[in-house]
This record gives sequence, structure tokens and C-alpha cells, in this order.
Amino acid sequence: METCFPDNWRQILSIVYYLILEDKNPLSRFPHWAAIHRHPFGEIICSQRSSELLASITEEARQRFFQLQGKRRIEKEYLAYDSTSISSYSKCLRLPWAAIDGPPNQ
Repeated sequence: METCFPDNWRQILSIVYYLILEDKNPLSRFPHWAAIHRHPFGEIICSQRSSELLASITEEARQRFFQLQGKRRIEKEYLAYDSTSISSYSKCLRLPWAAIDGPPNQ
């Protein structure tokens, strides 16, 4: 992570810890969680800052991260990412249905 996100990898990793350990809780609860748990960043990240942090991650940095992660995998190991929670009702996503079954009936 440090290679791909040199300025804020500890913050990102702390949020990743939270999202894995508290998968049913919204990210807005991170400050409370951070106050009572040890994590790589070691400080509280307010809700606004966590949103800004995640929004600042570029597509290039994400691709680099997954490329490097892929190189760490052995031949018969693989990564699977679940994107089924992306809402097709979103007004912000262009063509969220394109990879599913085509455009919804209107």
C-alpha cells in the first residue's frame, strides 16, 4: 500500500480494517471505533475527511495497487471482487447496467 498510496496509506489501511471488522456499520462510525481500537493510522479520521480521502484515490493508483497485488498471488490463487452492491438506481453512475443484462426496461 505504501508504494501506491505513499502519502496516506496508513489512513487507508485503518479504514480498511474498520470496513472489514465492522462490515455492518457505516463509515460514519469510524471515529468512535478508532477511539477504542488500535489501527495503523492511530488517530481519528472524521467522516468528512474519510470521504475526501477515498475520493482522492485515483484510478491509476487503484490499478497499480491491484497490479502489484496480482503479482503477489501464486498460480492457483485468485482475487474475487464483489460489485453486486452497486445500485442500478444511482444517478451518478453511467450505465451501471451495462455489465449486467443491458438497459432496464423503461
